[in-house]
Amino acid sequence: DEVWVAAGVYTSAANPVVAMKAGVAIYGGFAGVETERTQRNWTSNVTTIDGENARRCVTGANGAVLDGFTVTRGRALFVSSIFDCRGGGMFNDNASPTVANCIFQNNAAVDWDPGGGAIFNQYASPTISNCQFINNAAAGYSAGSGGAIFNYSCGSIAITSCAFSGNTALSSGGAITNNESTATITNCLFSGNSSDDYGGGAISNTLSSVTSVNSVFFNNSSFFGGGVRNIGASLTAVNCSFSGNTAVNDGGGIYNAYESSAVLTNCILWGNAAASGPEFFDSSSTTTATYSCIGGGYAGEGNIAVDPLFMNAGAGDLGLQPSSPCRDAGTADGAPDYDILGTPRPQGGGHDMGAYEYTTSALEVYALSSVSAQVEIGGMATFAVGVTGSTGVLSYQWYRQNSDKDLSLIPDAVESSYTVYNVSEADLGYYQCEVYDDGRGETVWSPLFRIVLSGSMPAAGMSGLLVIATALALMGTLATIKQRQ
Repeated sequence: DEVWVAAGVYTSAANPVVAMKAGVAIYGGFAGVETERTQRNWTSNVTTIDGENARRCVTGANGAVLDGFTVTRGRALFVSSIFDCRGGGMFNDNASPTVANCIFQNNAAVDWDPGGGAIFNQYASPTISNCQFINNAAAGYSAGSGGAIFNYSCGSIAITSCAFSGNTALSSGGAITNNESTATITNCLFSGNSSDDYGGGAISNTLSSVTSVNSVFFNNSSFFGGGVRNIGASLTAVNCSFSGNTAVNDGGGIYNAYESSAVLTNCILWGNAAASGPEFFDSSSTTTATYSCIGGGYAGEGNIAVDPLFMNAGAGDLGLQPSSPCRDAGTADGAPDYDILGTPRPQGGGHDMGAYEYTTSALEVYALSSVSAQVEIGGMATFAVGVTGSTGVLSYQWYRQNSDKDLSLIPDAVESSYTVYNVSEADLGYYQCEVYDDGRGETVWSPLFRIVLSGSMPAAGMSGLLVIATALALMGTLATIKQRQ
């Protein structure tokens, strides 16, 4: 069953505002004229569930779907149980709904032992994707965990393609707290989240198993573990980037204590700050890092300790510059097929470290000269090519098309331009340049060039491919013709 909800603000005197039913999908983002769900636009037709800072917004149910809503000003207040103080935006107890395309903003869990300002999950395995969590808080009387999300005794939480910013917790986990839970966090951005007493500016894991892939931790802060805090927990991080995170005490990027384990692959920890262990700190714990860029250095296969050359770390852009040493320096073993933006990996000769795979525009070869040289016998014809999108050293090889329309290599014609002196009838015909970029590991072909006698017309019978390629080049269009086999 589906319920379609038109744009508007929805509230109620009841607590919660919306009590979901098992197996029922609720979709927001409609203008009211749609006949198909695919016609809705949830970003333009804002559909808001408003708790008015007086009540919880939503309670979940198994098999239910919440999709396309702004959930705001939900407030979890003590009535008769500490669980009343959890999940201001949404409360899932033994319920595993799907939450997608939602914005959770300005929700709070307060009073006694609060948790999960936006969402509280208990004995649940919800799926959360393509959501934003903004300025949610867990703060009560001397406690509060999971400013955005608190997972307690959850079997399998999947959080994908979500952004967490400005969330706060009084105790631990400015954005997320995992307690005795298993969670997979993929393609997520954590920026400007904070917690106080116990740690984990972005994420706090206690007695939990957490995997983080293609995620960015930037400018988060806490007393311990500005980015992530692990207490008796296991963290597996693959292609994650940590920068600008701060801890008052230990572990600017990651803090591990009480027999925690952290396994880092293809990660970047650079530019974090703490009194001890600016990138990460181990207390009775073990960190294993391979093919990672770690400030100050760390032993492990493939590890480096040089500036990763982020695009603009100060502004939170942790993409890689063209000259970054993290390009092609990762390992393919266990690496994701795509980066945080959905770019296929690898793009160059190998997998990059960090959440972002370096990309350039397509490698293309274009004509710098006319593609048709009309000359007289004994004259001269010069062809030249230019290249866009290159990342390495370019090599050139010119070819001539023979009578069978196969390409024959021209010895010593290895520059970006090629000149035929003292043209004879044997020189009439088609020419093409092969270009190889060792930075990208790619080979591309130029447009076709042609030498004809002055005043002559193109020979009859020229193939359609040659006509199209020549016409495109004459119009100044970039043309890339794949290598012929």
